[in-house]
Amino acid sequence: MNLHIPKTERRFFLKDLRTSDDGFSLIEALVAMVVFSMAAMALLSVQSESSRALIALEDKLLAEIVAENILVAQLSDDSRLAGAKQSGTVETGGRKWRWAVVKSSVADGEFTNIEITVSNAVDGQLVYNLNSVKVGGE
Repeated sequence: MNLHIPKTERRFFLKDLRTSDDGFSLIEALVAMVVFSMAAMALLSVQSESSRALIALEDKLLAEIVAENILVAQLSDDSRLAGAKQSGTVETGGRKWRWAVVKSSVADGEFTNIEITVSNAVDGQLVYNLNSVKVGGE
């Protein structure tokens, strides 16, 4: 059984739509470039945001290390008075950090609250805050 479609009923094909086989038209090339550039800009934006987040995370991690080191020093040194304010600078991870400690007596002297703040020494922006309680007061 041979299927024969008369010429009058034949559908035209995609190649019939093109009048030239020379390649893409200028409009098609421009649209392709716009689509490609939009995708590239989106990827660059994601990469840039990822880099900013990584830097912020590194700052927070280094500031946390500074705060924990200061806390260890505060807990091991009993000669410092509760309620006293102390501050200083330290270099960790190739960066300078400004730290401050505030001690206060809590629950009629049974506990000592230790609050440590760590900020960037360059711009003064607060990066990390650590609170701890020492049992036994002063």
